[in-house]
Amino acid sequence: MSKYFNRFKQQATEFVTRSGSQTSIPEDLQQGQGKVNFFLKQKNDLVERIKQLTYENQTLSINIKGGQPLFHISNSWKIIIDNLKNNPDSNDCYQSIDHISRCNDTIRKLGDYQKDLSDDIKQNYLNPNTIFLKGIAKDYKTYSDRLNNCRLDLDSEKSKLNKCSDPYKRDKINENIHNYQKKFDEYSYVTKRLMEPLVDTYEIAEKEKSDISSFCKVLRNYHQKCLDELNALDREVNYQSVPIFQVSTYPKPEDLFNEYRSQLSQSRQNRLSSLSSLHSRNSTPPQLPARPAPQIPQCRALYDFDAQQPTDLAFKRGDIITIIKSEGNWWKGTLDGRTGDFPSNYVQKI
Repeated sequence: MSKYFNRFKQQATEFVTRSGSQTSIPEDLQQGQGKVNFFLKQKNDLVERIKQLTYENQTLSINIKGGQPLFHISNSWKIIIDNLKNNPDSNDCYQSIDHISRCNDTIRKLGDYQKDLSDDIKQNYLNPNTIFLKGIAKDYKTYSDRLNNCRLDLDSEKSKLNKCSDPYKRDKINENIHNYQKKFDEYSYVTKRLMEPLVDTYEIAEKEKSDISSFCKVLRNYHQKCLDELNALDREVNYQSVPIFQVSTYPKPEDLFNEYRSQLSQSRQNRLSSLSSLHSRNSTPPQLPARPAPQIPQCRALYDFDAQQPTDLAFKRGDIITIIKSEGNWWKGTLDGRTGDFPSNYVQKI
């Protein structure tokens, strides 16, 4: 426990005083450590990102056909297809339902290829790189940490020596310094040798060339199988020629609220108008209807007639005579303020 405390104390002292360490790690080793640490960090990030293609550690993928997203999609579409088939009017769109079902079968096959892709990525990329990261890279990290801890222990003992005046204790501290210096030199050598292939540009380039080529082969195989399956589907159902279906424009909720309120307001207005009209009819007598004009019998003169007696009514052909009495062969009527009798066979009623 005291060793860990001394290391922490030494780190804090170096940080606060900005004095640096008393024991220097070789400059070439320091520079190499920076390069290796950067490379290993990027390599770990790359491995973790590629792991996402295998859908590992995704809780939504548990127990669902290896966790491949295309199986999720296919299962959801299968539910939609079954629901469409169970509708009573499904016969009207049988061809469309059959088209959807055929496309969904292909998506499910692509899910199988997706699982194969996951397995190929693990076998051809993740497993070799996991061995690499757990092999020489892990060894390098272990001895690099030991080298740094040994340096802290060595500097801690040197600080004690500078503050100690007891000859016996100084001898003990010098012995510790000697032992730590020996370990420090050993760790420096081992760390440097482990670091060499990790800072060799040629080694890294060739390894990454091999890795990315394997990865591209896996992707090409996966996408070629998917393309072959999709081309076969297109030859069967010609899905590429299906136009984009324009969904009817849906009204906005605020417009529906306004429409409802407008209808409600109009309904209330109509009820108020009806009540007002009813009240008005009950309080004020209605207007008298127009009376039809009295039917006054008239006739048109067919011939000229000259009065033969003072009581006769003379007229010309075409005159309109108002009939007063139309009984027998002689009628009585008025024309231009004159009243008299006239023969009925000289006129025609109108």
